Amino acid sequence: MFCPRCRSEYDDGRTECSQCGVLLVEELPSEDCLEYAHFVRLMTASDGIQAGLVKSLLEEHGVHCLIKAYLGETIPGFAATLTVRPLSCPVVVQVLPEEVDEARRLLKTVGCLEL
Repeated sequence: MFCPRCRSEYDDGRTECSQCGVLLVEELPSEDCLEYAHFVRLMTASDGIQAGLVKSLLEEHGVHCLIKAYLGETIPGFAATLTVRPLSCPVVVQVLPEEVDEARRLLKTVGCLEL
């Protein structure tokens, strides 16, 4: 059994990773699978519109981005922001840890954010 997040292997009958708390799988997902990737907070956007614009900018430049509603619901894309949360609520924008510096650089170049 393997942890899909940290990719540790277990042979002792466990069903959950002792490091990540994620349920173990029989086969590891491909390296490019983001389903179990660990994202970190980049910023809190003032609303869904700003979060959607940030997400578009980052993804256009190859930065993987995840938007989470302030209370923790995952929002797959900008359109879902409109139906899941009011536009005036803060929204957390997350990126992969190894892409934080590039994401900050991109956001600073457009001068739109305080990180």
